Formats: sequence, structure tokens, C-alpha cells
Amino acid sequence: MLLNSVGCPEWYPTLFVTTQFRNVSQAFNTSYAALSAIRQTLRWSKQKGINLVDRFQRRQFLRIHEIESLADFLKRRADENASEGRVVAIRPAKLERARAAASKARPAVDAGYAYSRLSYTAQYLKWLAFRVLEDVANQVDKATSDQIKTMADMIRARRPTNRRKTRLGSKKAQPIYEQAALIGLAQPDHPDNPFTGATARRNLLIVMLLDELGIRAGELLAVKVSEIDFQAQEIVIPRRHNDPEDPRANQPVAKTLDRRLAMSDELTLVLTSYVLEDRHQYPEARRHPFLLVSARKSRAGKVGAPLSRQAVSKLIAALSDQMPDGSKRVYPHRLRHNSATRFFRDLHQRGTPEKRIEQLLSWKFGWADGSGTARTYIESEIERQALEAQINLQEKWKTKRE
Repeated sequence: MLLNSVGCPEWYPTLFVTTQFRNVSQAFNTSYAALSAIRQTLRWSKQKGINLVDRFQRRQFLRIHEIESLADFLKRRADENASEGRVVAIRPAKLERARAAASKARPAVDAGYAYSRLSYTAQYLKWLAFRVLEDVANQVDKATSDQIKTMADMIRARRPTNRRKTRLGSKKAQPIYEQAALIGLAQPDHPDNPFTGATARRNLLIVMLLDELGIRAGELLAVKVSEIDFQAQEIVIPRRHNDPEDPRANQPVAKTLDRRLAMSDELTLVLTSYVLEDRHQYPEARRHPFLLVSARKSRAGKVGAPLSRQAVSKLIAALSDQMPDGSKRVYPHRLRHNSATRFFRDLHQRGTPEKRIEQLLSWKFGWADGSGTARTYIESEIERQALEAQINLQEKWKTKRE
């Protein structure tokens, strides 16, 4: 819920999210993104002295210059928007330098984030206008309805266009030597491992699960002990939103489809040891079914409480800091690329048809069949094959010339 200055829920935003997202079983993150956009819209309206409900009741919708101002506000970072109106003194000698710095470093949100903000804002203002007018007049005439839709369309028209992603800038799997270095570094007895004891053993399990299974961090944190078949060496990756057993405020959930995955002997052994020896020692861990638990008390919960997404990011970052010089920064999602690349390479070497490879990749990683998402995760392997083919061709031409 979006709360006002005294801690009470804002009426219309709460009603909007409840009717448009919550009641149709949309994900938590969808509601959160919508409320974040609405929060910025309300900040803008307060700054401009505009009462949106009052304006819409009088059939006075946002004008072009107001829409331009709103779009510009939503495209900027919240910290800069919050600081508007401050007066600072600049000495004349530094004026030109200040102007240059302001033009170069204007804080702005990512294009995709701005696109999302403007989309949700257009949806909310359109809903709000119809809602408040229906409360007053029970129905909205066609001319007014067209004005409302035009306002929403004008807001959407100011969404930034997503630039085409370049292949060179796309996310890729780690080189083989970096993958081996990370797994080695995560071993509890490695001298450069920044963690010790039960925490180090748990972190090794996390790295192995992410790297071998190729699951997302949110999917990993949603796994329950009961969803692991130790004898069959299989683990279920669930898609479960608003789980009543999850005490975490920001519940980690699966973004993709649920599925059952096989585990190697080594991973099963490490997982069994963690459940029977390390996890079992925390009394708080017996109060919930989630596999991974915190090893120390934090603001998010007690020792043994379900592990948070932030904790996973921090531990991967700490291991990444100890990687050999020249290694790229490691993020949890990069391990998913590692797994996809290895899976593709193995199937390709077996002579599996390309269409079948894409189907198997989609199943393993939870993508809808035919979505084409699999192609984006194997760019590094395709690039390697292309470079290898170029080198082979160059060698052939060199041999012919000799």
C-alpha cells in the first residue's frame, strides 16, 4: 500500500491496485511498480499545486504543458525531484563550470524504468478520471471519455523508446576459467573465502544451486525443504505468489514457469549435509519450511529466518571481490547464463536438432515454449562458435596461399 504522511493508506491508489492488480492475481512486483509510479505522480502534483481528484471532478484534465512537466519528472531520479526548489549560492567564477556539469550529469532513470513509470501513470490517471466522474455523475459522456483517453495516450506517447541492445553489450556467461575460479573460491577451506563455518557452507550451496540449475535468485529463495526429493535427486522450482508461510515483506517468487530439475551427485551431497547439519541447528529455521536461512540476526529477521534477496546479492558480491584480477563482476543472474551456455553446448555436441535444443532450454529454465528467450541466453556460445569458425576459415586460406 502507498501510505500518506501520517501513515494511512492513500485511498485511490490503494483502490486502484486492489481492483486492477491484486484481484486479478498479478504479482507483488507488479503492484509495487505501479505504486512506485503513482507515488512519483503524487509528488509531482503536490509540487505543482494540482489536486488531481478535484481537477478531474471538474472535468479539467491535464494540459499539454502539464503532461510534458509530468513526463520529465517521471524520467528523473527521485532524489533530484525531491531536491527541487532548493536555493544554492554559486560564485560567478564557477558559474560556467556549474552549467557544464549540470548539462553533463543530469540524473535520469533507466529508459526501461521511465517507460514503466509513464505506462502505469497513464493507466492510473485514466482509471482515476473515470472513477471520480462516475462517483459524481454515475456515467461519463462520450466527449469526456475521449478527453480522458487522449490524456492517457499523450502520457504514453512520451515514453522513451528502448534502444536496440547491441550484441557486444549483452550479458554473457563467464569464461570456463572464471566459473572454476568462483566455485573454487566458494569452497569453505579456500584461503581467500571471506566467509567461514556454516555461513561458508551455505554460500557454497547457493553458488552451486545457481550455477548448476541455472535458477533465478528469487526462485532459489522460494524453494522449501519439502520440495526436494533427495532420493531421486530432484528439486521442484515453484511458482508461488503471496505465500502465507513466507514472513518476508518482499517475497521472492519465480518469474518464469514452475518445473522439476535434476541434481548432480555432488550437489545432492552438499544439499543433504546443509539440511541435516547446518540448517537444523537454528531453532528459528524449524518455524518455516524454506530451504535457505540466515546465519546471523539482521533487521530483516532472526537467526534462522528465511534468507533475503539482498543477502544473496551481498554474498555473491563478496566472493566476486576475491576473484582473480581481470575477472568481470559476478552477479547471481550471470550464473544462470553459465548454466544455459553449458546446457546448450552439451546438446549441440550430441547433435541435437536446433528446434529441440530450444524446447529443452525453455523447459529447464522455465520459459514459455516458442518465446525465443532461449536465444538471448546463449549469445556467448554462439559468439564463440562464430569466432572459432572465422579462425578455421583463416587457417584454410593461409594453407592454400602457402
